[in-house]
Amino acid sequence: MKTLINVVLFIAVSLSHESVFSQSLGLSDLLKLNSLNEDDFDTFITLKGFKYDGFEEKDEAKLKSYVFYVNGIKTSYITKITYTSRPQEMISFQTPNSTTYLNIKGDIKKLGFIYVKTETYEQTTFMYYKKNNNELSLASSTDESRPIGTTRTLYEISITNTN
Repeated sequence: MKTLINVVLFIAVSLSHESVFSQSLGLSDLLKLNSLNEDDFDTFITLKGFKYDGFEEKDEAKLKSYVFYVNGIKTSYITKITYTSRPQEMISFQTPNSTTYLNIKGDIKKLGFIYVKTETYEQTTFMYYKKNNNELSLASSTDESRPIGTTRTLYEISITNTN
């Protein structure tokens, strides 16, 4: 009986440990990630439980992407975008976790960001904020590529350093 309880506790802790990591990415982390070089970015985000997902080079930018898995399913994404045509970098973090989104949103004002405007484009709402050389956008949309009859809300937090 004691062994069964230990096994159940181990599994519960393992599963909750995986989802806690995705929730541990906050606005301060995203701001820090936006200023790191590629090596330090890779180390930091891998320590947070994300796995490398690919690299894409376009005319204007290089995109390095990572994904966070929960029970073998991709749930959260983070991409570091380095523009080649201008000295600018951007972090884009996407999560379906409303708690993570609300924590980041709460930190926006605490860290001194000022609301600029709201826009809607193709059924996605964007809220824009600014502080010094950092521009931040929050985007809320729905993901209907799930099984028929199911949708989920996705939250995307993007930070651009405009140095």
